[in-house]
Amino acid sequence: MYAGLMILIRVIRGRDIDFPEAIIAGFFFSFIFMVFQIAANHLTFHRAKYLEIDSSEKPSFKVACSSVIDLPQNLDFTRLKNEIANKWLITFSDDLCHILKFRTKLNFFTNLWGEGPAAWLKYNDESQKVQLECFSMSGINNDFARKMQKEIEKCLNSTCNVSEYSNH
Repeated sequence: MYAGLMILIRVIRGRDIDFPEAIIAGFFFSFIFMVFQIAANHLTFHRAKYLEIDSSEKPSFKVACSSVIDLPQNLDFTRLKNEIANKWLITFSDDLCHILKFRTKLNFFTNLWGEGPAAWLKYNDESQKVQLECFSMSGINNDFARKMQKEIEKCLNSTCNVSEYSNH
């Protein structure tokens, strides 16, 4: 593509076309693009693998967004898990430790290209708090993770409000 663009620019400017130079430049830029793509896929592969393994550990890679959300006394882990499952795809659940790992319900290839964020959530019964860690699959663009964090907080806040009103 780059070689074709170079040739087109030379034709428009009325210059001689140097095919070997255009082809070498095209290969060079294709190689650079391929190296960046391999690096991005390597990051994404490790994050996708983390989501799928049976481990309740907090993510060890650089996390984009962290927050702690206060919940009312009447919200239990089962209800929280159901609310998350309604909107996101749960990839791991530990009912004993009250930990969830989940991602957006986008298709697999979209998540591999880094467009889909994912999260790790830990529910604490005693303090009625949720610890939340959101991250983008590619680790490059944290906007997706911030957006997911806000959506989760909004979902949990609306769930809390509904559960408060349903007890009256």
